[in-house]
Amino acid sequence: MKVAGYRTLADGQARLQVAEVRGADSRPDELFVVAAAEPTADFDADVAAIARALDSLSREGRFATVYMRVMLSDPANQSVAVRRVFADRPLSIVGQPPAGSFRGKIAVFARLVRDARVSLLSSGLWRCVGPQGRELLVAAGRTAKPAPDGLTATEVLLGDYARDLAAAGADLAADCHRTWFFVRDIDFNYPDVVDGRNRVFDSVGLTRHTHFIASTGICGRPERPDATVSFDAIAYAGPQRPAVTYLQGASHLGRTSDYGVAFERGVALDFARGRYVLISGTASIDPAGNIVHPGDVRAQTARMCSNVDVLLAEGGAGPADVTSIVAYVRDFADGPAVERILTVHYPGVPLVVVCAAVCRPGWLVEMECVAAL
Repeated sequence: MKVAGYRTLADGQARLQVAEVRGADSRPDELFVVAAAEPTADFDADVAAIARALDSLSREGRFATVYMRVMLSDPANQSVAVRRVFADRPLSIVGQPPAGSFRGKIAVFARLVRDARVSLLSSGLWRCVGPQGRELLVAAGRTAKPAPDGLTATEVLLGDYARDLAAAGADLAADCHRTWFFVRDIDFNYPDVVDGRNRVFDSVGLTRHTHFIASTGICGRPERPDATVSFDAIAYAGPQRPAVTYLQGASHLGRTSDYGVAFERGVALDFARGRYVLISGTASIDPAGNIVHPGDVRAQTARMCSNVDVLLAEGGAGPADVTSIVAYVRDFADGPAVERILTVHYPGVPLVVVCAAVCRPGWLVEMECVAAL
């Protein structure tokens, strides 16, 4: 398994950036796709253009979507149209306006697997089984209701998720390897989310002496207007569970638990046919937890890339192995500058930049990525 190359597809109004991950038979096993649409006055037409382009790509090699995140400029008014078109796949909707070269109303990140069987379980989890028997359990766009505050919402979300995983034959501590928390007004609500996650992790034996889970905690308006937090996660179940290595990046980064946060910087997942390296949301930080280059978004982006590269290298990967990048900027105006730096550092890689504040006000930019070997 390796990244075989990148391509950009233009289908009228829509543009798709695609990374092909190929297996032993030289055919693409998986596609990582970033899609966007030129903005028009007709949002339904924007969504339809992306759907046509994705469906055409899927039919090329009998690909099924196993995870899709849709980032919108105004989810309160746009999510109905998105759900109408994409309701048949694992779908997460979050308010994070596109801020890069495509400054439209919608951007999409999707992961597609050849010949996968995708089904919705009664719990709301999605089970996705690939042709080699690799089984994903995907939580997408989950919110807690009622959820009066970020702490309660996070405890409810993780508690329900742990029970649903158990019902599907998996375990939160052993089998979940990637989470995302999209937090409304993160400058105010993030400490509660951290506390809620710490409480649940403590209760299931996830501590600094065992391990945590790779994660991104970022600002984003949940699809439900009354929700404080929405949650996505990926776990592996079935007989093809991976061997796991947790990545520290100690030369550039400190342990998150040193400042009271419970997540892994990254994780490498080894399967019989290849390795995935999942890098958590990473910013311009030093081993002591300090912000590096306060106020300078370009310098912060460079340090962020250095931090990511150290984590990738620890997982046996490099920039040429990256399949996709999602980058977050606090200031909408910084999107183009960040995008230019990332496209030079990671040439050709499918990339989307959205406007979303990082968990500490002094961080101007953050990124997450996936690599395949």
